Amino acid sequence: MYDQRDRASSCSLPDFLYLEVLKRKIRRAEEPDNPQLLKEYFSLEQKLETPTRLDGLLRLLHQCKLLLDTIEDKTLPPHWRELCLNQVYKPIARLDRFGNHALFHQQSIDIKTRLREIPDIY
Repeated sequence: MYDQRDRASSCSLPDFLYLEVLKRKIRRAEEPDNPQLLKEYFSLEQKLETPTRLDGLLRLLHQCKLLLDTIEDKTLPPHWRELCLNQVYKPIARLDRFGNHALFHQQSIDIKTRLREIPDIY
């Protein structure tokens, strides 16, 4: 279960480092019974500034990759993978709003194709 001491100690880290901690916890399902991790991750990702539009697009692609890699990892608990599956639409939708750059449009299509090809989680 979620340990408040862990959050308190991590909170003293600079945001960019705490973001890396959250990514690791999500990817490895270190706290599979803590869906707040994903909410916290997305919140912190939005809080951190991206100097350019390109940086923002790359950040969204990385979010998609993190969640898709987690969803596809059959060694992780199915309920955690399902939770990630239920959240992957967030960066995909934001990526689609950028829409007019051909490279990122193709990346969005590739992500959606990869998502459709994921076999049943259970």
